[in-house]
Amino acid sequence: MTDQLTRPVAADSARFDEPRFFRWSGWSGVIATTLFLVTVAATFAGGPARPDGPGEVLAYLSEVGASPAQSLVYGIAGIAFCVIYVPMLFGAHRLLGGNVPVWFGTAGLVAGMALLLPAYIVVTLEPGIGDVASRLGAGGADAAYVMYGTLSQANLVFFTVGSLLTLCFGPLLWSVESLRNGSIARWLSWTGILTGVSGLVWFVWFSENGLVMAVLIVNVVASIVYFFGLSAALVRRSGKASA
Repeated sequence: MTDQLTRPVAADSARFDEPRFFRWSGWSGVIATTLFLVTVAATFAGGPARPDGPGEVLAYLSEVGASPAQSLVYGIAGIAFCVIYVPMLFGAHRLLGGNVPVWFGTAGLVAGMALLLPAYIVVTLEPGIGDVASRLGAGGADAAYVMYGTLSQANLVFFTVGSLLTLCFGPLLWSVESLRNGSIARWLSWTGILTGVSGLVWFVWFSENGLVMAVLIVNVVASIVYFFGLSAALVRRSGKASA
């Protein structure tokens, strides 16, 4: 019976210990995608509203410092997600054929993870910043605003560009090529294309418009399905390689 997730890769795949390589890559993808789900859940869990001016920054940071759980869960899960995903990316790179479009997709995904990592680190540090801000009192509002503003602007750039590479260009390049070479099942390739296109739409029309937010939800759900599917394909490929 034809495997529903994977098809044979190039003949040079027997030159090293493929079963172990694909197995570790696949399980790293499963764990990392689960951690990404944790960050999504933490995002929708609510929390203090983001400040609009100097007068609100101190109150916001003090509130975060007093109740750090959400920021810590989101940030630590995000850091682990970025680190643990790397083996999966290289496993998928080999599974998908390793040619020029796949190379560009892999490079984009690795770069995206490298940009997301400091973004998650900043979020993890917010409770500590909040604790410092609470000690400053009302007289430290301006200093807290400058500190928070600098970090939040840098964080926005890291998160936006990192998400664009990770949830748009990387999956799109991988999936267009996998449709051409048949390295994974077609439904999984089309899911990756949906991930890439919806991510691009969200980035171009970035706003809190209801329709755009719906596209963002499609992007997140499609990316989770795509990366879980790729991880499962890698695990199953390890079994075929060891047979």
